[in-house]
Amino acid sequence: MGSKNIFALGFHADYRCRHSGACCTADWDVPVELPVYRSLSDALVGARLQVATTAGATYPFVVEPELPAGMGAMLERDGDGRCVFYDSTGKRCIVHRDLGEPYLPTTCRHFPRVSVDRNPDRGCQ
Repeated sequence: MGSKNIFALGFHADYRCRHSGACCTADWDVPVELPVYRSLSDALVGARLQVATTAGATYPFVVEPELPAGMGAMLERDGDGRCVFYDSTGKRCIVHRDLGEPYLPTTCRHFPRVSVDRNPDRGCQ
């Protein structure tokens, strides 16, 4: 098995979460894949996960018929546009903190890191 070159934009190359909340408070729509949605829902029911105190009694997911293919829900946001799983006091993602990276939606796991498989025979993918 050969090695792969991974290319990244210079300003993303050294990315590390700096707990600033810039991503989690940006008022973005974040889709949640069906298996991740099920896992997060189970964790909520089992009290292994809770929403941020700023979310109040807000249900953490937007579930509607017009979701993108393969998605179970969208993450809800509080009245100030923050993800309902963003702990503004600790400046951390509650899902990542309490359950780990595998429970994050793909958008959250990858942002802003994106890898490109560049094979000269196939072009950029």
